[in-house]
Amino acid sequence: MMQTWGAQCIPSPNTATNSGRKVLAQDPYSPGSLGIAISEAVEADAYPDVIIGCVGGDSNFGGNDNALHPR
Repeated sequence: MMQTWGAQCIPSPNTATNSGRKVLAQDPYSPGSLGIAISEAVEADAYPDVIIGCVGGDSNFGGNDNALHPR
């Protein structure tokens, strides 16, 4: 669905980042993880244009908002 609206979806781990190459060198069939994806996003300096998420009790919006808006 994301690609329908023009998003580029890149699998993680991938060979475009040092951290991805390191993981794939250790395990070429690595299914990846959230930690690996975050490491690759930080390394690639990739930030989303839009974030869609729930706002309310137990939401993660605050964490995303704080992480993506410079002080």
